[in-house]
Amino acid sequence: MNRILPSIQKTIVLSGIIVFVAACSQKTAPASKVEKPYDGPKVTYNEHIAPLMERSCSPCHYPSKNGRKQPFDTYTSVKERHDDILYRVQLPSNNFRHMPYMNENPSLTAEEIQMLKNWAHGGFLES
Repeated sequence: MNRILPSIQKTIVLSGIIVFVAACSQKTAPASKVEKPYDGPKVTYNEHIAPLMERSCSPCHYPSKNGRKQPFDTYTSVKERHDDILYRVQLPSNNFRHMPYMNENPSLTAEEIQMLKNWAHGGFLES
């Protein structure tokens, strides 16, 4: 019993030190780095994003138009792939991963790319 007690005391002390160090090392963001709520223009999937997807991603990403690529014809499918879509539409047009592929459809303008970003910042509103 006497040998167990020092072992338990060491464990308790070490646990306390770990908790103390962890608590002290918690950093809070400086006031200037705290993300502010989005207050830009309201962007919705139905009004803004769906027409954009249909114009620039059809027919390849629209199964109803014989597209065989990852579908972008629903709110959920576009929301789930938003980051990848955003990445690929911003690649240089001579990059083989740029979308729309081989400029078969009009590339997204800077304003349309910003609209995709705003949709995410605004909480991916559907309508």
